[in-house]
Amino acid sequence: MGTGNATATVTRWSRAFVAVGIGFFVAWQVAVAVDAGRAATVPLGVFGFVLHVVFGKAYTLVPSYFARELAVPRAPALHLPLASVGALGAFAVGTGITSATVALTSVASWFAGSLVFVGTLCWTIRDNPTGRETGTGETDAHRRRADRIANVAVPFVLAYLLGGSALPLAAALGLEPSVVPASGPATTHLLAAGTAALLVFAIGCRLLPRLLGASVPPLLVSIVVAAGIAGPALLAADFRGGALFRVGAALQATALVGFAVAVLDLAWQR
Repeated sequence: MGTGNATATVTRWSRAFVAVGIGFFVAWQVAVAVDAGRAATVPLGVFGFVLHVVFGKAYTLVPSYFARELAVPRAPALHLPLASVGALGAFAVGTGITSATVALTSVASWFAGSLVFVGTLCWTIRDNPTGRETGTGETDAHRRRADRIANVAVPFVLAYLLGGSALPLAAALGLEPSVVPASGPATTHLLAAGTAALLVFAIGCRLLPRLLGASVPPLLVSIVVAAGIAGPALLAADFRGGALFRVGAALQATALVGFAVAVLDLAWQR
Protein backbone atom coordinates (compact mmCIF):
# COMPACT_ATOMS: atom_id res chain seq x y z
CA MET A 1 0.00 0.00 0.00
CA GLY A 2 1.44 3.38 -1.05
CA THR A 3 2.16 6.07 1.50
CA GLY A 4 -0.68 8.25 0.23
CA ASN A 5 -3.18 5.39 0.27
CA ALA A 6 -2.01 4.31 3.72
CA THR A 7 -2.45 7.83 5.11
CA ALA A 8 -5.90 8.11 3.54
CA THR A 9 -6.92 4.76 5.04
CA VAL A 10 -5.79 5.74 8.53
CA THR A 11 -7.49 9.14 8.25
CA ARG A 12 -10.76 7.63 7.03
CA TRP A 13 -10.99 5.11 9.85
CA SER A 14 -9.83 7.63 12.42
CA ARG A 15 -12.76 9.83 11.42
CA ALA A 16 -15.04 6.80 11.59
CA PHE A 17 -13.93 6.17 15.18
CA VAL A 18 -14.70 9.78 16.12
CA ALA A 19 -18.08 9.67 14.34
CA VAL A 20 -19.07 6.48 16.18
CA GLY A 21 -17.89 8.09 19.42
CA ILE A 22 -20.21 11.04 18.81
CA GLY A 23 -23.04 8.58 18.22
CA PHE A 24 -22.26 6.99 21.58
CA PHE A 25 -22.27 10.46 23.15
CA VAL A 26 -25.82 11.02 21.95
CA ALA A 27 -26.86 7.58 23.20
CA TRP A 28 -25.19 8.30 26.54
CA GLN A 29 -27.14 11.53 27.01
CA VAL A 30 -30.41 9.81 26.07
CA ALA A 31 -29.68 7.00 28.56
CA VAL A 32 -28.99 9.56 31.28
CA ALA A 33 -32.19 11.43 30.43
CA VAL A 34 -34.31 8.29 30.80
CA ASP A 35 -32.50 7.37 34.04
CA ALA A 36 -31.04 4.11 32.72
CA GLY A 37 -28.76 3.81 35.75
CA ARG A 38 -25.05 4.34 36.26
CA ALA A 39 -24.12 0.76 35.35
CA ALA A 40 -25.61 1.32 31.89
CA THR A 41 -24.63 4.95 31.27
CA VAL A 42 -20.97 4.74 32.31
CA PRO A 43 -20.08 2.23 29.55
CA LEU A 44 -21.72 4.48 26.96
CA GLY A 45 -19.75 7.47 28.23
CA VAL A 46 -16.36 5.85 28.90
CA PHE A 47 -16.15 2.90 26.50
CA GLY A 48 -18.42 4.38 23.84
CA PHE A 49 -17.81 8.11 23.66
CA VAL A 50 -14.50 8.92 25.34
CA LEU A 51 -12.42 5.93 24.30
CA HIS A 52 -13.71 5.76 20.73
CA VAL A 53 -12.67 9.39 20.23
CA VAL A 54 -9.34 8.69 21.97
CA PHE A 55 -8.66 5.70 19.71
CA GLY A 56 -9.54 7.65 16.58
CA LYS A 57 -7.25 10.57 17.36
CA ALA A 58 -4.43 8.38 18.71
CA TYR A 59 -4.17 6.41 15.48
CA THR A 60 -3.33 9.62 13.60
CA LEU A 61 -1.46 11.69 16.20
CA VAL A 62 0.69 9.25 18.19
CA PRO A 63 2.73 7.90 15.24
CA SER A 64 3.53 11.41 14.02
CA TYR A 65 4.56 12.48 17.52
CA PHE A 66 7.08 9.62 17.51
CA ALA A 67 8.30 10.52 13.99
CA ARG A 68 6.73 7.34 12.58
CA GLU A 69 3.82 6.24 10.38
CA LEU A 70 1.22 3.77 11.60
CA ALA A 71 2.70 0.32 10.97
CA VAL A 72 -0.63 -1.32 10.05
CA PRO A 73 -2.87 1.23 8.28
CA ARG A 74 -5.90 -1.08 8.35
CA ALA A 75 -5.67 -1.70 12.10
CA PRO A 76 -8.33 0.94 12.91
CA ALA A 77 -10.75 -0.79 10.52
CA LEU A 78 -10.31 -4.04 12.45
CA HIS A 79 -10.41 -2.32 15.84
CA LEU A 80 -13.57 -0.26 15.34
CA PRO A 81 -16.14 -3.09 15.18
CA LEU A 82 -14.48 -4.88 18.10
CA ALA A 83 -14.57 -1.73 20.23
CA SER A 84 -18.17 -0.96 19.25
CA VAL A 85 -19.37 -4.47 20.11
CA GLY A 86 -17.52 -4.22 23.41
CA ALA A 87 -19.10 -0.87 24.31
CA LEU A 88 -22.61 -1.94 23.28
CA GLY A 89 -22.24 -5.19 25.18
CA ALA A 90 -21.06 -3.36 28.31
CA PHE A 91 -24.13 -1.15 28.07
CA ALA A 92 -26.38 -4.18 27.67
CA VAL A 93 -24.78 -5.84 30.68
CA GLY A 94 -25.30 -2.65 32.65
CA THR A 95 -29.04 -2.81 31.99
CA GLY A 96 -29.10 -6.22 33.70
CA ILE A 97 -31.10 -7.99 31.01
CA THR A 98 -28.37 -9.94 29.20
CA SER A 99 -26.86 -13.40 29.55
CA ALA A 100 -23.40 -14.49 30.67
CA THR A 101 -22.60 -15.31 27.04
CA VAL A 102 -23.29 -11.75 25.96
CA ALA A 103 -21.18 -10.45 28.83
CA LEU A 104 -18.25 -12.67 27.91
CA THR A 105 -18.56 -11.78 24.22
CA SER A 106 -18.56 -8.09 25.10
CA VAL A 107 -15.44 -8.08 27.26
CA ALA A 108 -13.60 -10.46 24.92
CA SER A 109 -14.38 -8.22 21.94
CA TRP A 110 -13.22 -5.11 23.79
CA PHE A 111 -10.03 -6.84 24.91
CA ALA A 112 -9.32 -8.07 21.37
CA GLY A 113 -9.76 -4.54 20.03
CA SER A 114 -7.43 -3.20 22.70
CA LEU A 115 -4.83 -5.78 21.69
CA VAL A 116 -5.08 -4.54 18.10
CA PHE A 117 -4.59 -0.93 19.23
CA VAL A 118 -1.74 -1.62 21.65
CA GLY A 119 -0.03 -4.08 19.33
CA THR A 120 -0.20 -1.73 16.36
CA LEU A 121 1.14 1.29 18.24
CA CYS A 122 3.85 -0.75 19.98
CA TRP A 123 5.01 -2.09 16.64
CA THR A 124 4.88 1.41 15.18
CA ILE A 125 7.14 2.88 17.87
CA ARG A 126 9.17 -0.27 18.55
CA ASP A 127 12.48 1.45 17.71
CA ASN A 128 11.54 4.68 19.50
CA PRO A 129 9.64 3.52 22.62
CA THR A 130 10.39 6.50 24.83
CA GLY A 131 9.63 9.04 22.12
CA ARG A 132 13.07 10.60 22.00
CA GLU A 133 12.46 11.18 18.30
CA THR A 134 9.53 13.57 18.41
CA GLY A 135 8.93 14.56 14.81
CA THR A 136 9.42 18.16 15.96
CA GLY A 137 10.56 20.44 13.14
CA GLU A 138 13.40 22.91 13.39
CA THR A 139 10.98 25.83 13.69
CA ASP A 140 9.67 24.22 16.89
CA ALA A 141 13.06 23.11 18.19
CA HIS A 142 12.52 25.06 21.41
CA ARG A 143 9.57 22.75 22.16
CA ARG A 144 11.53 19.52 21.67
CA ARG A 145 12.31 18.93 25.36
CA ALA A 146 8.67 19.31 26.40
CA ASP A 147 7.65 17.08 23.48
CA ARG A 148 9.98 14.33 24.66
CA ILE A 149 8.59 14.51 28.18
CA ALA A 150 5.02 14.31 26.88
CA ASN A 151 5.89 11.28 24.74
CA VAL A 152 6.98 9.35 27.84
CA ALA A 153 3.31 9.06 28.85
CA VAL A 154 2.31 7.02 25.78
CA PRO A 155 3.70 3.60 26.85
CA PHE A 156 1.88 4.01 30.17
CA VAL A 157 -1.32 4.87 28.31
CA LEU A 158 -1.03 1.60 26.41
CA ALA A 159 -0.29 -0.35 29.59
CA TYR A 160 -3.32 1.14 31.36
CA LEU A 161 -5.54 0.31 28.40
CA LEU A 162 -4.35 -3.28 28.35
CA GLY A 163 -4.78 -3.66 32.11
CA GLY A 164 -8.17 -1.97 32.20
CA SER A 165 -9.39 -4.11 29.29
CA ALA A 166 -8.11 -7.33 30.84
CA LEU A 167 -9.87 -6.84 34.19
CA PRO A 168 -13.47 -7.26 32.91
CA LEU A 169 -12.37 -10.32 30.92
CA ALA A 170 -10.78 -11.76 34.06
CA ALA A 171 -14.00 -11.16 35.99
CA ALA A 172 -16.10 -12.81 33.26
CA LEU A 173 -13.81 -15.85 33.36
CA GLY A 174 -14.07 -16.06 37.14
CA LEU A 175 -10.51 -14.90 37.79
CA GLU A 176 -9.55 -12.39 40.48
CA PRO A 177 -6.19 -10.60 40.16
CA SER A 178 -4.25 -10.37 43.41
CA VAL A 179 -3.20 -6.73 43.03
CA VAL A 180 -6.14 -4.95 41.36
CA PRO A 181 -9.69 -6.28 41.90
CA ALA A 182 -11.54 -7.27 38.74
CA SER A 183 -14.35 -4.82 39.36
CA GLY A 184 -16.11 -1.93 37.64
CA PRO A 185 -14.54 0.96 39.59
CA ALA A 186 -10.98 -0.30 39.09
CA THR A 187 -11.58 -0.72 35.37
CA THR A 188 -13.08 2.77 35.09
CA HIS A 189 -10.09 4.36 36.84
CA LEU A 190 -7.61 2.55 34.61
CA LEU A 191 -9.43 3.41 31.39
CA ALA A 192 -10.79 6.88 32.15
CA ALA A 193 -7.84 8.27 34.11
CA GLY A 194 -5.00 6.01 32.98
CA THR A 195 -5.82 5.81 29.28
CA ALA A 196 -8.07 8.72 28.27
CA ALA A 197 -6.97 11.48 30.66
CA LEU A 198 -3.26 10.64 30.46
CA LEU A 199 -3.33 10.62 26.67
CA VAL A 200 -5.16 13.96 26.67
CA PHE A 201 -2.41 15.37 28.89
CA ALA A 202 0.31 14.03 26.60
CA ILE A 203 -1.29 15.09 23.33
CA GLY A 204 -2.51 18.38 24.78
CA CYS A 205 0.97 19.38 25.91
CA ARG A 206 2.13 18.91 22.32
CA LEU A 207 -0.85 20.08 20.29
CA LEU A 208 -2.08 23.14 22.19
CA PRO A 209 1.24 25.08 22.13
CA ARG A 210 1.26 24.81 18.33
CA LEU A 211 -2.37 25.83 18.01
CA LEU A 212 -1.88 28.83 20.28
CA GLY A 213 1.61 29.80 19.13
CA ALA A 214 3.13 29.56 22.61
CA SER A 215 5.18 27.16 24.75
CA VAL A 216 4.67 25.11 27.92
CA PRO A 217 7.54 25.03 30.45
CA PRO A 218 9.10 21.53 30.42
CA LEU A 219 8.97 21.43 34.25
CA LEU A 220 5.19 21.88 34.18
CA VAL A 221 4.87 19.16 31.54
CA SER A 222 6.97 16.88 33.77
CA ILE A 223 4.69 17.47 36.75
CA VAL A 224 1.54 16.82 34.73
CA VAL A 225 2.90 13.68 33.09
CA ALA A 226 4.46 12.21 36.26
CA ALA A 227 1.32 12.77 38.34
CA GLY A 228 -0.89 11.56 35.50
CA ILE A 229 1.13 8.35 35.22
CA ALA A 230 1.16 7.49 38.93
CA GLY A 231 -2.37 8.53 39.96
CA PRO A 232 -4.55 6.01 38.06
CA ALA A 233 -2.67 2.95 39.33
CA LEU A 234 -3.23 3.99 42.96
CA LEU A 235 -6.88 4.85 42.32
CA ALA A 236 -7.49 1.41 40.83
CA ALA A 237 -5.53 -0.53 43.44
CA ASP A 238 -7.38 1.03 46.39
CA PHE A 239 -10.67 2.24 44.89
CA ARG A 240 -12.60 1.81 48.16
CA GLY A 241 -11.10 5.02 49.55
CA GLY A 242 -8.07 3.99 51.60
CA ALA A 243 -4.74 5.76 51.96
CA LEU A 244 -3.49 4.74 48.53
CA PHE A 245 -6.70 6.01 46.95
CA ARG A 246 -6.27 9.40 48.61
CA VAL A 247 -2.68 9.66 47.37
CA GLY A 248 -3.82 8.65 43.89
CA ALA A 249 -6.62 11.21 43.98
CA ALA A 250 -4.15 13.91 45.04
CA LEU A 251 -1.82 12.98 42.18
CA GLN A 252 -4.66 12.95 39.68
CA ALA A 253 -5.82 16.35 40.94
CA THR A 254 -2.25 17.62 40.59
CA ALA A 255 -2.15 16.46 36.96
CA LEU A 256 -5.51 18.07 36.20
CA VAL A 257 -4.64 21.36 37.88
CA GLY A 258 -1.20 21.39 36.24
CA PHE A 259 -2.74 20.81 32.84
CA ALA A 260 -5.28 23.57 33.47
CA VAL A 261 -2.48 25.93 34.47
CA ALA A 262 -0.62 25.04 31.27
CA VAL A 263 -3.70 25.82 29.16
CA LEU A 264 -4.28 29.12 30.95
CA ASP A 265 -0.62 30.04 30.55
CA LEU A 266 -0.75 29.27 26.84
CA ALA A 267 -3.84 31.42 26.45
CA TRP A 268 -2.19 34.24 28.40
CA GLN A 269 0.96 34.10 26.24
CA ARG A 270 -1.18 34.35 23.13
